[in-house]
Formats: sequence, structure tokens, C-alpha cells
Amino acid sequence: MKSLPLNNLHAYSVVFEAGGVRAAARVLGITHSSVSRHIRELELWMGVPLLETAEGRRKLVFTPEGEKLAKEASAHFSGLQASVQSIKERADQRTVVIETTPSVAIRWLLPRLSEFEEEHPDIDVSVLIDQRQKTPFEAGADFSIRMGRGPWSEVDCTSLMDEEFIPVVSPDLWKKWGAPKALNEIRNIRLIHDRDPNISWHAWSKQHGVSLHDPNKGPRYTSSDLVLRAAEQGLGIALAPKRMAVESIKAGHLIAPLSSVSFEIKDYYWIIQSRIRPGRWAVDRVIQWVQGRAAG
Repeated sequence: MKSLPLNNLHAYSVVFEAGGVRAAARVLGITHSSVSRHIRELELWMGVPLLETAEGRRKLVFTPEGEKLAKEASAHFSGLQASVQSIKERADQRTVVIETTPSVAIRWLLPRLSEFEEEHPDIDVSVLIDQRQKTPFEAGADFSIRMGRGPWSEVDCTSLMDEEFIPVVSPDLWKKWGAPKALNEIRNIRLIHDRDPNISWHAWSKQHGVSLHDPNKGPRYTSSDLVLRAAEQGLGIALAPKRMAVESIKAGHLIAPLSSVSFEIKDYYWIIQSRIRPGRWAVDRVIQWVQGRAAG
């Protein structure tokens, strides 16, 4: 099979992303006639039309085949660009790339990075976020910070910190409910759930002897950040990680009226590194700093 026409595919993907041939030409820094030529050559190579035609003139309406190809090409070129950028960053001995979940990045890591930059102006820290479990190598990172019950195989795992899960709720919603004093008074309150099976209202209620009306009922969210945002919006009461919730509690967006009845998981946060990795002083310095902030 003839090699893929990568130049044509790239131009075509930019047309899809930019929303037009002229817009794509500006992005690529070439003439719009050159972009049109790339599309014509790609159609000839594919053997099917990729754009619809109307009254003899082409307009930007993709055929079903053209739209499918455009989406696939756009996704793959975007991923390739991100990988190249990540590798270039890692090639700089002063740059350290951390991969983690959106929750850890937004709720724990980013609020502390300014301190690191003041202490270590010679090191640049970049952050990649991904909810899926990956190795640092797969993610294009120097190391990862992950949540869950580790350790995991095929990577080096170092326990970073424990986590305490506490019920949190918006002040207005708690007031609306009449600020229940006894635990059993919350049995009919709408529960917000994290999709992580390690964190469940059922386990919390069993540990504290609370008879919830239905500990499995209520909306579920895929990350701690979404769980906390749902609680901030008054959608219910959430069992949330205290380390991730502390900033919202300080700001008054959430309260923890039942913080004395927590649910603790040992070794819930981990530093993950590839087993085969180059020794880099900047990476070691950042890991030491992260460990220090976790201990503090």
C-alpha cells in the first residue's frame, strides 16, 4: 500500500479545525490554493469525495467519509504535536514534566507551584493532566502523581501521602436542610458519589454505623474535582478528599460539618516513575519538593 500522504492529511485536518480553507491557509502559512490542492490530491488518493459540492462550487460541508477522516486525522495530529512538545520539554535538563489527574493538578499541585518557582527559579515545571491511568513514559512525563490503591506493576511506586475523606456540602444547602445535628438525620439527603470504587458512602456509613436511606443513590462523577464542584453548586453532600477540598473550605464555598466522621485510606497518593529512566537532578529536586509539601 502506498505510504500515507501526511502533508495532505495534515492540511486537511487543519481545514477541519480552522473551519475553512482560507483560515487553514493562514494557520499553515501557505496560499489557499495550496490548501485546496492538498484536499484534491487527498480525494484522489482516497478515491472518494471528502467535501460536498453545490451548483458546481465547493463549500465546506464534509461528506460522512470526509468528516470521519477529518476527526481521526485531527485527533492523531494533535496527539503527535503534544508528544513532540513533551519530548522537547523533557530534553531540556531544566524542565520537569509532571503528569497527574485534573483533581490533583487543580486542587493540590497548582496552588503550591508558585512556592517552588520562587525557591527554584532555575527549574521549569510543566503539568500534563489525564484521567486515564498511564505510565510516565506513555504520558510523556518525567513522573506521575496518582490517586488510588497502589502500588502498580511495571512502574516504580513511592507512597506520597494518605487521604481522609470527609462529608462536604455548600453552606446554603446545609442551612436549607436545617443543619442536621445527628448523623442519622442525613439519611434522606441527596448523596454525591465519586466513581472510584474505593470511595463509597456505603463504606462510610458502615464504618460509622449510619443508616442511610439508600447509600448507592445519587449522581456519580469521574473525578474528585467534579465531585467537589458539584457539592459547591449545591447538588448534594459529597464524600470528598480533604486534601483536595481544603481550599474550597477556606474560601467558604464548602463546609465540612461532619468532619469528625471521616473515612481514611492509607497510601492513597503515589509518585510513579518508569523503572528505566535517566538520572536528572531537576527531576530529583522536584520529587523531593513534592514529598516535602505532602509531609507538611
